[in-house]
Amino acid sequence: MKAIGRSSRTWRTKAVRSIEEAAREGATELDLEGHGLTELPSEIASLTELETLNLNGNQLTELPSEIAALTYLRTLDLSRNQLTALPSEIAAFTNLWILSLSNNQPTALPSEIAALTNLQHLDRDRNPLIFPPPAIVEQGLGAIHSYLHEQQASGGRSGSQRYLL
Repeated sequence: MKAIGRSSRTWRTKAVRSIEEAAREGATELDLEGHGLTELPSEIASLTELETLNLNGNQLTELPSEIAALTYLRTLDLSRNQLTALPSEIAAFTNLWILSLSNNQPTALPSEIAALTNLQHLDRDRNPLIFPPPAIVEQGLGAIHSYLHEQQASGGRSGSQRYLL
């Protein structure tokens, strides 16, 4: 019997192999673009030196909390997935410069983005965002940071909860 298409199990196995190989080599970049992943293997936590992670074009609906181990990340591309939420552990990405979230299923940006003080570029295009309000989002990253900081200070949205993207 021939298999038609690529199963998510096959892609997951390939992704785990790629992660294990990257861990052995001490890689600082990992490209898993278009692997058809429906979940990110928890083995990702072994890549503690990772600076660039490309998960563009998969079918991810969430990220494991283990992703918080990637504290050296500078670039994280989550574009073209099915993400509806980010774990609160995103606040661990204090070295992050570029976060690409375009073409997902978000309605809100997580308040933890306010903790990403090195973030220079936030790609949020083609997302149905309602939080922060569209008028704030249209003003850019600085306005988003300010708004989220104000929300945290006023007790608006708690950083300890998971929010829809």
